[in-house]
Amino acid sequence: QQQHKIEIGKAMVSLGSALMNTGRSAEAMGHYRRGGKLLRGTLEEGEAAAGLWAAQLEVCEWSGLEELTGLVLRSAWNAVSQGRPSPFAPYRALFLPLSAEHMLSFSHSWTLRLSEATSTTTTSPTETENATPSGKPPVLQVGYLSRRFERYPGTQLMLGLFASDKYQLAAAAEAPGSPRIAVSA
Repeated sequence: QQQHKIEIGKAMVSLGSALMNTGRSAEAMGHYRRGGKLLRGTLEEGEAAAGLWAAQLEVCEWSGLEELTGLVLRSAWNAVSQGRPSPFAPYRALFLPLSAEHMLSFSHSWTLRLSEATSTTTTSPTETENATPSGKPPVLQVGYLSRRFERYPGTQLMLGLFASDKYQLAAAAEAPGSPRIAVSA
């Protein structure tokens, strides 16, 4: 019975996230609330709280936001102190009352999460050193994944950083209901 409740709660949070990713934040709030009630007292409660918090920010719904912010911060601290990723993305940390040190801790937890999720092989230092036998400097390849790549100020900062002869940057972004965007610098 309890495990079934948890699975339904996780599904509600996932549905809320899917709705957020398609720009339906107001609708997502209800799913995050229901999921959070079912997940109360579990590790996943923080995911529901973080999702609800982000959705409320998107639609400028301020009621209960201070209490919710506290829950999100407590969940994040618990997760990071136990070696798990923070329940909110580093971008969202910009909107929380955090010191630079705390933001770095949360961002680091997400970096580990992404590196674990994307690493399929490891490269030894010897293989890396021998990767450019021509003597030319290696090409820096950077990937950036965002559900709203074209809308974030960070995109402009990245383009400025890579707009030099030292780097080659190519990026593509897609969002539901938006045309595909391709950028080269």
